[in-house]
Amino acid sequence: MAEPQPQEEPGVQWKSLVVQSLTFLTVSHGFRWVKEDYTREATARGPYFRGVGSALGSLHGWSDGDEFLTNYIGHPMGGAVAGYIFSHNDPMYREREFGRDRAYWQGKTRAFIFSALYSMQFEIGPYSEVTVGKVQAYWPQSGLVDWAVTPALGLAWTLAEDSLDKYVGKPLEGKIRNAPLRALIRGWLNPARSFANMMALKYPWHRDTRPGIRDYNPDINGDPPRYQNIIDLPLDPSDRYGRKHASFAFNVPIQTTKFGPLNCVGGGATAQIPLSNSWDAVIDINGCKLLGLPENSSGDSLTYMAGARWSPKTADRLTPHVRVMVGGHKVYEEQQDPDRKAALLAAGEKGTYYRNVYLDYTRMSHTNGLALSVGGGVDLGFNRAIGLRLASVEYLRSWTDPLNGRIYNNGLRFSTGLTVNVGGW
Repeated sequence: MAEPQPQEEPGVQWKSLVVQSLTFLTVSHGFRWVKEDYTREATARGPYFRGVGSALGSLHGWSDGDEFLTNYIGHPMGGAVAGYIFSHNDPMYREREFGRDRAYWQGKTRAFIFSALYSMQFEIGPYSEVTVGKVQAYWPQSGLVDWAVTPALGLAWTLAEDSLDKYVGKPLEGKIRNAPLRALIRGWLNPARSFANMMALKYPWHRDTRPGIRDYNPDINGDPPRYQNIIDLPLDPSDRYGRKHASFAFNVPIQTTKFGPLNCVGGGATAQIPLSNSWDAVIDINGCKLLGLPENSSGDSLTYMAGARWSPKTADRLTPHVRVMVGGHKVYEEQQDPDRKAALLAAGEKGTYYRNVYLDYTRMSHTNGLALSVGGGVDLGFNRAIGLRLASVEYLRSWTDPLNGRIYNNGLRFSTGLTVNVGGW
C-alpha cells in the first residue's frame, strides 16, 4: 500500500501581493496628490528620478519635519497595512491567530520584513515620495524616523490588532448575532487589517480565521482552521529564544548620545547577520536631534556603520553582547537670523517648493568623517521571535571637523529597543 504523500506547503501569492501593494501605494500617493499643492507642483517639474539622489544626499538626523501624528500614528498604520497585505497573501501562515504559536510569530516576522521593504520603497523607490513630489529631497524632509518607525511600530500595531481581534472581538461576536454590529466591531478593532482587506477588494470585516459576519457561529467555528502539514517541532532547549538558529535579527533602538554638554535624542535600525554560533555581522544606521544648542540654532547627528558583534547566545533569557563598528559620522547645524526671518515673513515671502523661504534666513553647515564605536549591552528574550534590548552603552569616537566652535568627536550612547529574530523557530 502506497504511503500518502505530504501536501505541498502553499507559497506566497506573489501576483496578488504585487497588485495589492501597488494599489495601496497608488491610494497613498493619490491622497498626497489631492491634498498637497507642492506635491503636484514638484512632480510636474524636473527629471523623474532627480529626487532619489537628492534625498539620499540630504539624509541626516532623525526628524523629517512631519507632525507627531504623521510620524508615529499615520506611518506605523501604513506599515501595519503593508504587513497585513503580505499576511493575506501568505497562505502558509495567514490563518494563525495571536498566541504562543511559533507559526504565528514566523508569519509575523515574514510580514515585518516585507513591511520594511515596502517602507523603503515608499521613501526612496521608483514609485515613492521622492519621485511623486520629491519629498525628502529638500529641507526639512531628511530624517530617518520613517525608515525605522514605520515597520517597527507597524509590527506592534498588527500585534495589538490581532490580540484585540482574538480576545475582544471574537468574544463579543459570540454574544452578538447582529451582522452590522459585528461588522462595526471588526472594523473598529482592526482598522489596518480592514484597509488591507479593501486593497484586495474584500469587505473590510473579512477574516481569514473565521467565517463572515452573517455565518460566524462560535459553537462551530470557535477554533481557527490549521494547515495540517505544518509540524510544530519541539523547542530546542539549548536555543530557547531562537538566537542560535535565527537567520537574521533586526533591532530598532531608541537612544540618546551625549556629546559633552549636548544630548542627541533619536533612534534608528540595526541588522544582525549570523557568521557563526556567537558572531554576527552588524549594519547600523542611527540619527538623532541635538538638544541644548544656543537660541536660534538646531542640529542633528547621523551615524552609518558596520562591524562585528559577539554574544554567547545561550539558552538564558538574559544575554550579554559586545560589538565593534566602523563607519561615518555626519553632523548638521543650522543657525537662523531672527531679524531676517521676521522681515521676510512680514513681507509675505513664501518661496517655492525648490526654494523654501526657510533657506533665505537660515545658514547651514555640516561635517562628515570617519567614526569608530565600541560597546556592549544586555538583551532580554520574550520568545523565539521577539526580544528587547534592555540596555546598551557605546563609546563613539569620530574624526569630524568642529562646527561653529563645537566638537563632536567623542560621544557616549545609551540605547534600548525592540529586537526581532527571523527564522529562529
